[in-house]
Amino acid sequence: MGKRKLSDKIFGESPWDVEVELSPGDLDPTTARARVINRYMHNGDLRPLAAAIKEGRRLHPEVLGFLASMISEGRLIAKPRGRGRRLPSKNTRDYMAALLVSYSATRTADGGFTITVCQDKAGCDESIRAARDWVAKNAANTGASAPTISEGTVMWHLR
Repeated sequence: MGKRKLSDKIFGESPWDVEVELSPGDLDPTTARARVINRYMHNGDLRPLAAAIKEGRRLHPEVLGFLASMISEGRLIAKPRGRGRRLPSKNTRDYMAALLVSYSATRTADGGFTITVCQDKAGCDESIRAARDWVAKNAANTGASAPTISEGTVMWHLR
């Protein structure tokens, strides 16, 4: 037996719109809609919220507050599409491992610096590209200044 589909219409209207219309007369329609949306969200149904957003309605502060509390309490979580967090492919990891000779990170009073030593310039260029992509995705809003990149040839290397 298949999953039962909930009816989205009562005489051509959504159940939440019918509830708003049947709300006590002392409530203005905006507050009535907010309370109906909150009740549905409390019961795990986000359809009235989605409908309000699709219709371009301004969300009442009560709705925004309840939505924020659901997020902070972990009751509303966005799940990534697909298989979750994407890791670099095995080919990328192997490529970087083959080109990378050493990597060092040093903390200073002003922040820090890293030193990357690769087999050739192509490896260093790939390392710079990967670092730039990582910073753009994970640390763009930190206020850190753009890095200074210096290139040179290793004169000697101790292990």
